[in-house]
Amino acid sequence: VAIEVVDDGRGIDLERVYQKALQKGIAQKGKTYSQQELLNFIFLPGFSTASCVTEVSGRGVGLDVVSKNLARLNGMVDIETIPGKSTKFIITLPITMVIIKALIIRVGNELYAIPLNAVSESLMIDRRVIKTIEQREVVQLRSHTLSLLHLSDIFSLPSKEQKEERLYVIVVGLAEKRIGLVVDSIEGQQEIVIKSIGETLKAVPGIAGATELGNRKVILVLDVGALIEEATRGKILKEHHKSS
Repeated sequence: VAIEVVDDGRGIDLERVYQKALQKGIAQKGKTYSQQELLNFIFLPGFSTASCVTEVSGRGVGLDVVSKNLARLNGMVDIETIPGKSTKFIITLPITMVIIKALIIRVGNELYAIPLNAVSESLMIDRRVIKTIEQREVVQLRSHTLSLLHLSDIFSLPSKEQKEERLYVIVVGLAEKRIGLVVDSIEGQQEIVIKSIGETLKAVPGIAGATELGNRKVILVLDVGALIEEATRGKILKEHHKSS
C-alpha cells in the first residue's frame, strides 16, 4: 500500500539541511553527501531547519516519529523534492498488514482483539436470563434469540465469569448473522495492525491473526466470521452451563 503526501510549498532546502547537520555535529565538513543522504537527516530526533520555534514547527518532533512508526510496521518512506516548488512523501506499507480499530477484551489472564466493524453492541446480562436450547446457551435480545459463545470454553481458558451473576456479552455479526461472545471484561478500543500468524495457529478456529499492543504484548485477533460459522454449524457446543 502506497500513500503519497504532496505539498505546493518551497521544497526542501538541502543546503540548509546540510548546514544544520554540520551545526549539530552529525555531518562531516568537506564530505560530499547525496540528496538521499541529506534527506535522511530530517528524520533524526530534534532535527529542524526552522529559525524560530512555534507551536507547530521548529521543535524537531514529527518526522522522527513517522520514521519510528514506519520501522515498527516494516514500512518505508521516500522523499521527492523540487526546490522552490514542492515536496512529495511516499509512504509504503506491506500489504500483508491491515490497520483496523479493535475492541480489546479479556478472558482469564489473556487479552484478545475483536475487529470493531464486526461489533454490534456490548452489554451486561443477568445469568438467570440465559436458557439452554439443544446444548447451546441463548439469551433473548429484544426480538431476537442470540446464541452465546464463551471464549473461555473455545480457547480452554480459566475464567472468572463462571462465578459472576452478571456477564459481559459482546454482540458480533456479519451480514444478518449475530452471536454473543461472553468475556470477562472490556479493556477498551485501540487501533491495531493485524499481522499474519504461523501455520500452527492458522489451524485454530476463530483466530484471524495477531497484533502487538503499545506495551509490546502480543495478543490474538479473533476471526468473527469463523466463530459465527462454527456456531452456526454447531461445532462449538457449550458445556459451560454444566459447570456453573
